[in-house]
Amino acid sequence: MSHPSASSTQTAPPVEEPTFEQVRRGYRWRSVLLPDGREVSVQVPLTPEDFLNPQEGDLVPESTFHATATIDLHSVLRLS
Repeated sequence: MSHPSASSTQTAPPVEEPTFEQVRRGYRWRSVLLPDGREVSVQVPLTPEDFLNPQEGDLVPESTFHATATIDLHSVLRLS
């Protein structure tokens, strides 16, 4: 499986897919070169440090609260 925003390729043994709980706050895709020569993309959960140093392509889902706050802020700024 390949993903368009996968970044640098690393060589590593097969990696288990993270659980939903591990990636629910965000993840990034990484390309991994398997010992048999195949390249696969894997989801890597974001750590608290990753939120302080985000990279292009990081995927951070919005919660309902976040989406509502963004819409409210946009409305307030538009009226100003």
